[in-house]
Amino acid sequence: MERPLPPRPAPTRTQAPRSTRSTWIGGPATVEGKITSSEDICVEGSVKGDVHSQAAVTVPEGGSVEASRLHGRRVTVHGNVRGNIEAKELVELAGSGSLVGDVTAPHVVVALGAEFDGVIHHQPPEHADRKTTAKG
Repeated sequence: MERPLPPRPAPTRTQAPRSTRSTWIGGPATVEGKITSSEDICVEGSVKGDVHSQAAVTVPEGGSVEASRLHGRRVTVHGNVRGNIEAKELVELAGSGSLVGDVTAPHVVVALGAEFDGVIHHQPPEHADRKTTAKG
């Protein structure tokens, strides 16, 4: 009689779930230059250069980004970021996160314990710009 496998441990709050459609910068890796992707980007290592994703950008604990601009639909920071962040939906700075730079987004969450040195600029959500009119 086979015994069932033990359940897999759930990802911790600081780990992004790995997707098959993602760009990953692993632990000890350092990348210099601009990174552009239509998929999720997760920086577990170090990036020195701008980061642009049409999807989510995650910087887990231990990850770091030094950029003039970090852009994504949703940006979550548990590690360290030096540079301005722009998001179309949400920027979340977790309690373990550190950000030196400005934030531009419709929604911003700064958790207790997070280090933040910058200014928050509120930007209306994308869909607020699209007004429909009925013609009849």
